Amino acid sequence: MKDSGIAAEIEAPRRHIIERPRLTRLLDEADARILMLVAPAGYGKTTLARQWVETAGRLCLWLSATPAFTDPNRLAIRLRDTIYPIIGSAGDHLEDRLRSAPPDQAEPEAIGSFLGSAMDSHDNRLWLVVDDYHHLESEEAERLFDQFVTTSGVQVLLASRRRPRWATARRLIYGEILELGQSALAMNHEEATEVFDGRSAKQLAGLVALADGWPAILGLAANTVAADVPGNAVRESVYDFFADELYLAATADVREVLAKFALAPSLDADVASRISPGADALLDVAVRLGFLQFEKMTGSYVMHSLLRDFLVRKCRLGADEIEVVVKRLTDHYLEQRLFDDVFVLVRDVPQSEAGRAATNDALAKLLEENRSESLGPWLEHAQNIRLVSPVADLASAEVAFRKGQYKHAELLAAQAAERLPPDSVLKARAWFRAGLSAYHENRSDSALTHHRAALEHALRREERMHAVWGLLTATLELEQDAQPWLDELEAAAVDDPISRVRLANARLGSGYRFGRIREALNDGEAVWPLLERVDDGMVTSAFLNSYAVCLVLAAEYERAIAVVQREMAVIEEYGLTFAVPHALASKIAANVGRRHYAAALRDLEHAERLAERSGDAFSTGNIAANRIKLLLSQGNARAAADCAEEARFPGHLPALRGELLSLHALALAALGESGRSGKLAQAAQRETRAIEANAYATWARVLIARKEHPISIAESVRAAFNSAVETGCMHPVVCAYRVSPELVSDVVGDAELAPPMRDLLWRARDESTGRGAGLAFPRVRTRELSPREAEVLALLGEGLSNRDIGKRLFISEVTAKAHVRHIFEKLGVRSRTEAALMSAVYLDDSDDSV
Repeated sequence: MKDSGIAAEIEAPRRHIIERPRLTRLLDEADARILMLVAPAGYGKTTLARQWVETAGRLCLWLSATPAFTDPNRLAIRLRDTIYPIIGSAGDHLEDRLRSAPPDQAEPEAIGSFLGSAMDSHDNRLWLVVDDYHHLESEEAERLFDQFVTTSGVQVLLASRRRPRWATARRLIYGEILELGQSALAMNHEEATEVFDGRSAKQLAGLVALADGWPAILGLAANTVAADVPGNAVRESVYDFFADELYLAATADVREVLAKFALAPSLDADVASRISPGADALLDVAVRLGFLQFEKMTGSYVMHSLLRDFLVRKCRLGADEIEVVVKRLTDHYLEQRLFDDVFVLVRDVPQSEAGRAATNDALAKLLEENRSESLGPWLEHAQNIRLVSPVADLASAEVAFRKGQYKHAELLAAQAAERLPPDSVLKARAWFRAGLSAYHENRSDSALTHHRAALEHALRREERMHAVWGLLTATLELEQDAQPWLDELEAAAVDDPISRVRLANARLGSGYRFGRIREALNDGEAVWPLLERVDDGMVTSAFLNSYAVCLVLAAEYERAIAVVQREMAVIEEYGLTFAVPHALASKIAANVGRRHYAAALRDLEHAERLAERSGDAFSTGNIAANRIKLLLSQGNARAAADCAEEARFPGHLPALRGELLSLHALALAALGESGRSGKLAQAAQRETRAIEANAYATWARVLIARKEHPISIAESVRAAFNSAVETGCMHPVVCAYRVSPELVSDVVGDAELAPPMRDLLWRARDESTGRGAGLAFPRVRTRELSPREAEVLALLGEGLSNRDIGKRLFISEVTAKAHVRHIFEKLGVRSRTEAALMSAVYLDDSDDSV
């Protein structure tokens, strides 16, 4: 669970310094939940924070920020790791969520709320300490942290060189936040006297005045022998004066290695020996001189940032020396997967060739480990140093893909794939990314070409399975034979839950395109328990989406709604916002199927806005198709035909294009426009082999035959309905008989077709239509009415108006009208008269079917 790619200090550096009861008392007495120590470097913020949280039985979670925390994703991951003792596995899906969501849709507040809601500790002894908070430089990072603090309710102590953006004057004034600033943190005369035990009062008074209470100067001065400070010195130069005193006390070999230590973002004995052979033996000398502090618990050595800056200015290592040190350090940090240390180092030496090479290597390792959520700051640095490499191109492609810039992603990924060497494990990944980008652009032919190249260059099983999955999806979209890829996926699925779920997804996809929906649903049901073992939101949501689509086509509307609810939960958990229109499409279709038209319309309008905002051509066309089906189900053939006339689908997906054509044909056939309808039906069936599109075209032909050849209608109806039963594609039947209700009588006129038709009418809540055709059904669905709705139904039976119902039940007329609408939807009735008839037998649940 821990992110070993973070060079983070769980324990704060501990320095030998006096206790400061004046300040700890202020913190003790504070009522605020958020405490802040805000001052420039050298004011003892870290030491004070450590002293305070270690007293009074407090429990501490310590987070040391780094420059990488400018990226909200890095902050989120590191914050999750810090609070792991409290949240446990609740944050396990964070990387998947960050990886899946487009960078501009990741919504820092949503991530902060996600982590904050996982905090389930009400222990008032617990404090989260964030040291060096000022590294959260971006507004996005601060918004994430603010939301986390707000949602979690955790007590927070910050040490920072600047005040956070969210620490507004209002929050300070109202006592939500307590801030100890520079003036409070400065040492007073009494504290300085304790530091300078043994110095003369006269000398001490002058030094304290010159230092203006700056603990950094006073601490350095306490480590040096008595010296005369230049009378005209300013505070910063006084610091350098005493640092120079320490430096001059060191031998030449110690001075040389100190300059190299100053380059290291983190330092221990192993790092020191990497910097220079034998340098580890000088660490204790540097500690005695005061340049380093040893952290016993972590075995690391810490150099204060002010001393680090002094040594860099003082020593001025030559370019060649810097190259050698940077190369040794970056090699070590990369071996240990300490990516944040590498990042800090290469950012500090932008002109270093070794730093450029390390940047490229870090990008490659992050890509190999599929950590695309961490690419942001690295890619920004690569662009700043004008790094040109296929690895950088692939990283850019990954980020572009997450932003939905699929054309740009395909170009960059293909360019990277061409330039990467044959033995690179990233070559197959680059071709796969190019293929997936083309697929999302609805160019399955190009996707197929790229995925073939990915398969050719796959060196590992994982890469091969990605390529096979890409080939499978592109082949299905092109309506070509996908059996070879299904076979390979089936072979891999024996011992791999993800491959097994993908296999079921592929069978569902084949089912809703080409038939055998029932078999595909049975396989989906068998795989369902495996979802608990799949830790991949994309795989899970894709499976659930295909499962819901098949359930809708099978007219299993209630089950489809349940699956969509699970899908939306996965989308929320992983932040897969791009998948919302796809889930809504299935929900809309299911609600249309079960006559919940108002709910379907609300979701449809929401989905239209999302599709338009994202620029997703498929979702735009798919939502348009669902609007046409809604209008057909409501019996509004003219509006459906007009909507189909206006629908424009710019993509290259034959199934969706054929579906829009066939729906248009069905609407025109219901209006009696046989000529145009027949041509569109022919065009649809030329366009695609997909069963849904062909079903609408078939029912359009049935309606045409009913008008032009009524004598032979029974044969046409029988063929169309049997085809629906054989393929399992029943939803088009529902849309057809709702726009042309006489079809029900045509179907049930055949004794063999009556039972399956009756079952379909029941699932679609169209019992009243079935009764009109002579079928018998249970009188009402009493279990689905709420107690209030039952009361309203009884009053409908008395013939009361909405206004009278409202008066009788002491509710508003608007509320009464809403209850009536819900009753209509739940009971599958169209009029108050039908509802009144049902009220007479409301308590009778007996089945009067024959």
